[in-house]
Amino acid sequence: MITRGIIIGKLIDDLSKLQGQIELRCQVGLTDLNKYCEDFIKEVLNICYKLNLKNLNTERANEPGLDLGDDKNKIAYQITSTNTSEKVNNTLDAITEEQLSKYQTIKIFILSKKQGKYDAVKAELMKKCSFEILNIMDISDLCKQTISLKYEDLYTLYKLFEKEFQIVITEIEIPDKEGKYPTSFIDKLEVIPNTICQNAKRFLVEHPQNKLSDIKDTFKEFGKLPRITRDFLEIIIKTGENIDGNFEITYKELKRKLRINESELREELEILIKRRFLFEIDEEDDNIRTRFNETQIDIISFGQNNVCLNKLLVSMDFTLLDE
Repeated sequence: MITRGIIIGKLIDDLSKLQGQIELRCQVGLTDLNKYCEDFIKEVLNICYKLNLKNLNTERANEPGLDLGDDKNKIAYQITSTNTSEKVNNTLDAITEEQLSKYQTIKIFILSKKQGKYDAVKAELMKKCSFEILNIMDISDLCKQTISLKYEDLYTLYKLFEKEFQIVITEIEIPDKEGKYPTSFIDKLEVIPNTICQNAKRFLVEHPQNKLSDIKDTFKEFGKLPRITRDFLEIIIKTGENIDGNFEITYKELKRKLRINESELREELEILIKRRFLFEIDEEDDNIRTRFNETQIDIISFGQNNVCLNKLLVSMDFTLLDE
């Protein structure tokens, strides 16, 4: 289990990196935020403050003054990289009577660093929106909030950052003079493992019915999966019931054991189903079933018997099959 300290340290480091990147953008005059960044912050706020914020700009283009809203908790946020009193005034001034009837609390979340004082915020606008200076937040407030979160919420936040944070940072990168960005899809492309077996003699002693060509084909098929998906497949093998070399576990049980959100779970399952490592899930019995062929079954069995399944399946070190 990852400790609270490790998770909190990682989250604070990432949030500080995000703040630094936003401040750098502001210095060169780039103050716009794309929807991906807004949606990421929305999920972070939802986890940290037990909210159900939705992106208002999705439902209605350029919603005046506000970006995120939670109708049930009657709270709304403006997400901005600009930290000036003028920005606060403009935000409050743009908020409509209709919005004020829907949201009792208005907050401004600044992705750069907020100012020490906001003496220039107009009193009449604050009165109009029942707004207080304390409702101006920034990354440091979010960092403080993470420290008080329950472990389950911390872990959920950790998984969100693990999946989405690098994409957010990439999305707000600053191009060079030639318009090129520091990160490209080529840079992010996962390297295909090249640790294929040469003779597989050690494996063939235990499973002589297999052919070397079939073993190499298996290496290629596993190699088509993203590394994190191979890791996910290993979890199914480890936690599922072994039925003649294939494995079965219910959707609900796997979700509970992994403690990941619905979309992440379904994403991994869809990849494995498309690559024909899992059967389509029957909605009536809700079971997840692997569909390994004979060679795959034997390689997985070899990995289990020799305590090297992770190295075979996740690290893709098929040299372990050699003599």
